[in-house]
Amino acid sequence: MKKGNLLVCAMLVMCQLSLAQVSRDSAYAILKTDILDSTWIEKEIFSTTEVLHFGDTVSSSFGNKLFLVPYSDCWFFFVDEKPFANWCHGCKYVFINKETGDYVVNNSYYPAKGRHEMDLLNSVLPRKATDPKSLFRIPKSRNTTTSDN
Repeated sequence: MKKGNLLVCAMLVMCQLSLAQVSRDSAYAILKTDILDSTWIEKEIFSTTEVLHFGDTVSSSFGNKLFLVPYSDCWFFFVDEKPFANWCHGCKYVFINKETGDYVVNNSYYPAKGRHEMDLLNSVLPRKATDPKSLFRIPKSRNTTTSDN
């Protein structure tokens, strides 16, 4: 009787594990720990808010690269490896399988089309500044003249 209950419990656990899916937060953790290591802090990371599907495509801004989504359901991340540099520099197109956590990394030198419409998950530069002057600390002028009036 105990062996039968143990077998049923083991089967239920296995079914639960097979139904588990990787959330975007978990996929982001995989990206940071398994793919980028500690260097993720120095990079800008963008992500789609919705899962991509097999047959979908992601293209570069310049239209010279086209990446096919490799899994039936996956999370997409775009990693800008040198956020302060002009383009042609290293970047990554990362697809993380929603069911297994497996991933495919495509290295490129061109930015993803539509990346600024994606969620910015990690930034090295504040994006909310609309005035270029707000990016720098400009001291107010000091009036050192005094008046005896």
